[in-house]
Amino acid sequence: MNHMLSKAAAAAALCMGLCECNSSTSTPMSVEQFENAISGADVKIVDLRSKASFEGGLHIPGAISIPLDSPSPADSLAKYLESKNGTIAVYSDDGGDCQKAAAILDKLGYGSIASLGGGIDAWVQAGKPLCDKWDFTVFSGDEAPDFEVELFDPMKDYEDGYAGGGHSNTMRLSDLRGKVVMIQFTASWCGVCALEMPHIESEIWKKYSSRDDFALVGIDRDEPWEKISAFIAKTGITYPMAFDPAGKVFDLYAVHDSGITRNILIDRDGKIVHRTRLYNPTEFQGLVDKIETLLRDR
Repeated sequence: MNHMLSKAAAAAALCMGLCECNSSTSTPMSVEQFENAISGADVKIVDLRSKASFEGGLHIPGAISIPLDSPSPADSLAKYLESKNGTIAVYSDDGGDCQKAAAILDKLGYGSIASLGGGIDAWVQAGKPLCDKWDFTVFSGDEAPDFEVELFDPMKDYEDGYAGGGHSNTMRLSDLRGKVVMIQFTASWCGVCALEMPHIESEIWKKYSSRDDFALVGIDRDEPWEKISAFIAKTGITYPMAFDPAGKVFDLYAVHDSGITRNILIDRDGKIVHRTRLYNPTEFQGLVDKIETLLRDR
């Protein structure tokens, strides 16, 4: 967590006020109290900081940006917070914004409001989860969370009629230590994935698949093999594809149900060294260049 802490310490504006708010009072909550407050079933987390602060730094998983410096914060809050039940968990640069939000929400008729004191440093120091603008929960320098996935062999799957799954073998990330590893999270319903995957095939897999120190796997998020098979045929890829039931592997790397496509590049020591989100030719070229550098520095 040191890299996250340094980011937080470098930006004093990321200090967040935590309080339990209503129209007239403001009582600070501890990190533990705030964490309990946002773990409930009916909670909406609102980041009140500027859009630049939200997108340029780290934020609490699940938070949506509704900056109080927007032209009409009351309208924005009302649009997002359709239900007036449950808990509204807000955080901001300081307690003043918490009070402003509380006043707006009280006037609009919303219920209990929670927010956290002690700042984002307290949240980080306590080891609580954070994510960035792409909703990653892992960062460059982190050890890549280990997982095991089932890989698919189309011939075996078809021979078995997909009865009971038809999976042919498994892959454990930790078994690939010593190799450069690229993980791609994908799904057939993702149009950007379909756009990116032929580039992964031609510019990465075709170039490096014969190397014994490189591994690439696409991980399809929670789809049956029939859809994955059709998706492979549509995109024309030949690199390995695996199934991630209920997105459990995805959850190790990013906020549950946040968007794809996204790629994780891992060095020989098992450390994350590069991440991409969506498909941008310049950003993708950066990924290709990083792979080349890692493989060259053997």
